[in-house]
Amino acid sequence: MKVSTAKLTILGMAMMTALALPVMAETKDRNGPQFGAFDTNADGQISVEEMTAHQQGRFNEVDTNGDGKLSAQEMAAHRQNAEMQHMERRAARMIEEMDADGDAMLTMEEFSAKGKMTMFERIDVNKDGVIDAEEFSKMQHKGPRGGHKDGKQRGQHEQHQKDGMPDEKIDG
Repeated sequence: MKVSTAKLTILGMAMMTALALPVMAETKDRNGPQFGAFDTNADGQISVEEMTAHQQGRFNEVDTNGDGKLSAQEMAAHRQNAEMQHMERRAARMIEEMDADGDAMLTMEEFSAKGKMTMFERIDVNKDGVIDAEEFSKMQHKGPRGGHKDGKQRGQHEQHQKDGMPDEKIDG
C-alpha cells in the first residue's frame, strides 16, 4: 500500500499534537499554555525550530525504551500518567476547598457540606423531601446540576426546527 508523504506528514503532526496536549496542560496557567514553554530563546516568537524541538522533547518523554518509535503501550502509559497527575491535582484542590479543619483530609461532614444538600434539593423537583423514581430518572437524563448529558443547560430542553421555533407534537 502506497502512502503519500503529505499524508504521513499530516498524520505525524496530528500524533505530535496529541502527545503535546498533556504537557501543554501541565505547563499552562488559567489562560492556556505558557508561551515560554515553546519560546525557548525568549525572543517573543516561536520558530519552527523551537516547535520542532519541543515536539522532539515530548516524543522522547513518551518513547520510554528509547528506540525512536512510539508503541501503543508507551502512548497509553504516558496518557494514563498525565491523567493520574491531573486527578491528583484536582483532588488536592478539592481537599483544599473543603477541608474545614486544615488536616489535609476530608471527613464525611466536610465532604458532604459543600453542595450536597443543594443537589438533593435540585433533584427533589416537587419539594416533598424525597426523590421519587420519576425525579431520579430526570436527574439521570439531565445530570444532577440540571444540564442535559448532551451538553445542553437548563432551559434548553426543547428541540428547535430550522426556523428557530420549538418543535410541537400535533395530535390529529
